[in-house]
Amino acid sequence: MRRQLLPPGPTQRGYTLLEVMVALALFSLLAVAASAMLDSGLRFRSQLQQQAGQSQQLEQVWQLLEHDLQQLQWRQGRDPLGQTYPVFIWHQPRSGDGTMAQLSFTSRGRPAWLEGRWLSRPQQVSWRLDFNRGQLQRRHNLLLDPAQQNRAQYYDVLAGVSDLQWQFWLNGQWRDRLPQQAAFPQAIRVSVQLQRLAGPLSRVYLLPEPRP
Repeated sequence: MRRQLLPPGPTQRGYTLLEVMVALALFSLLAVAASAMLDSGLRFRSQLQQQAGQSQQLEQVWQLLEHDLQQLQWRQGRDPLGQTYPVFIWHQPRSGDGTMAQLSFTSRGRPAWLEGRWLSRPQQVSWRLDFNRGQLQRRHNLLLDPAQQNRAQYYDVLAGVSDLQWQFWLNGQWRDRLPQQAAFPQAIRVSVQLQRLAGPLSRVYLLPEPRP
């Protein structure tokens, strides 16, 4: 019985230098692309964490502002000349004038144990935006009238803020300003513009009824 001869197989050879260089180039391109994707993913994750942290801080600011406004006292103070000023003292700066947006009012304050009983001490609460630093700030002062106030310190409560606006609901419409005479708005709308977001974030707060 004859043994059938198989045809000879293909000749085996190694990779040429050009093929090795092409493979290395492709591998390098893939490594660069993977590194760029990883870096982009890490940056995106970091931005999400920063936004989440800023959103949490903003929510705390909303709650603090709500507490201040719920404790609002409809108290008109007097300037050094004895003239009364409105319940809300505000300054809404024009763009680029270098001043700070500010809103001040009198709050009943938090109860404290004084003279053997719980008492609330009125305080002047002020919110403002430092445009140069992008910081939303708050302070409270136990001396109510501007003619009597000491140099109470402002404290940073939220970073990365580019604008602060408020409007008052009075006589069925939103107003940017209140008349200088006694005016008791029913609500206030506060808008905060964060540097990392396209549009402002707003909250509306109902104000307590004026007490005689």
